[in-house]
Amino acid sequence: MANIIVIHGPMGSGKSTIVSKLKDKLPNYVLVDRAYIKDVMLKNIKTKNSNLAKELSKEAVFLIAKGLLKHNINIILQELRAPTVKKRVDKKHRIISFYLHCTLTEAKKRDRIRQKKYIRPKLVEEMHNKHAYPDKEDIEINTEKNSIIKTINLIINKIKK
Repeated sequence: MANIIVIHGPMGSGKSTIVSKLKDKLPNYVLVDRAYIKDVMLKNIKTKNSNLAKELSKEAVFLIAKGLLKHNINIILQELRAPTVKKRVDKKHRIISFYLHCTLTEAKKRDRIRQKKYIRPKLVEEMHNKHAYPDKEDIEINTEKNSIIKTINLIINKIKK
């Protein structure tokens, strides 16, 4: 049986930051990053048809995840939700889902820093509203109130239980 860590939350909540640090702390886990597949690998498709890029990236994530899980390899999934993962993977695997969140004001501030200019406040607000809710099985972590290190430690401690 493998562990599946699911990390999701609204834009600017710290998902990519946390996942990049988490994968270094959990060397026996493989990160399957939907954002990377969608934004880098399918960049040309995304600019022409963002819905197609979203669907293909989701299918690619599950194809890779299922292959890893056949070999009982632990995985970290970013930009997916636990109910979707539960429908698509074998039930024998343990799914631990984390919902990272912060206020919209903080998300806009983080995006401004990330972009080096404040060009996407409407997009951040739209994505924040669309994704700013936890699922019932999520472990919620406020990344505005918790440092990166504390967030990582909270996740690692929950995985060890």
